[in-house]
Amino acid sequence: MNRLLGFGARLTAQAIPAGGVYLASWATGSALALYWVESVLLLLATLVLVARSPKAPSSGEIPKWREVAIVHGGAYSVFGLFLAGFMLVASENHGISFVAPDFQAGLPLMALCVAVGLAVDLADLKHRGQGLVSARVEDGNGRFAVFWLVGFFGTLAAVISGRGGALFAVFAGAKTLFEVGRLLASARGAPRAPHS
Repeated sequence: MNRLLGFGARLTAQAIPAGGVYLASWATGSALALYWVESVLLLLATLVLVARSPKAPSSGEIPKWREVAIVHGGAYSVFGLFLAGFMLVASENHGISFVAPDFQAGLPLMALCVAVGLAVDLADLKHRGQGLVSARVEDGNGRFAVFWLVGFFGTLAAVISGRGGALFAVFAGAKTLFEVGRLLASARGAPRAPHS
């Protein structure tokens, strides 16, 4: 039941920006910013998991929170600067804009989804231990790679098509596929911590 709740929270988080753009006419820049903020919130949730994880058995080491914070925090900061710069240029040339009320409408919903996912992970931490923590750190690595690949190919799609919405469509689709793939992989190979 917990995993189903966590899966629902991750899918809902992906649907919030897409639903905002396609159903509520949100600005695409606001929705892109929500995806970025979601990843920053997921980084904070991962840091909580790292800090709360049980001591590693002799078979491996749990990532240290400072290392995760520096590597992932730096990566998401750089991508955030790229995204802000892209939106500044694209607002002039391709109609991608940031509208604060759109962003503010989605932010509490996105934060709630991340909080539900963290609660599920914390409840599962006792059983899955180091495997869960390592999986969440790897999720962050993969998310960063998706951001850059989509940043490149989405920007190319926006330039070629002359429509800023092309970047958002590529981003929303790739991010959703990545998150669903990670969730399915996690559900199939969910390692259990040895009982003490």
